[in-house]
Amino acid sequence: NSATIWAQFTPIRPFGTTRAIVVGVSDYAQITDLDYAHKDAEIFATFLAEETRWKVAPENIQLLTNAEATMGSFEKAMKWLVSESQANDRAIIYFSGHGDVEKSDCSRDTD
Repeated sequence: NSATIWAQFTPIRPFGTTRAIVVGVSDYAQITDLDYAHKDAEIFATFLAEETRWKVAPENIQLLTNAEATMGSFEKAMKWLVSESQANDRAIIYFSGHGDVEKSDCSRDTD
């Protein structure tokens, strides 16, 4: 039901400016490429700009896909997000690509 979906996007309190970093990586050097991760990111960026009730201005969306989605470009985008954001602004960080698992045994004594 669309009312349920929109309820998830309705803010509890008013927000200021919404900014987003949207990353999609399909092309990998040493592991299997993906088919649609970069396209998912592009579609999500378009959704934010055109289809939400709180449309995000294009200049407030940083879209990084494939070769553009480097650690350096992500760090630059994060610095932009932090420096531009004010109290009550909304920040969205979206990633589509391979994931990884970090295993840690937190139950061990370190004494």
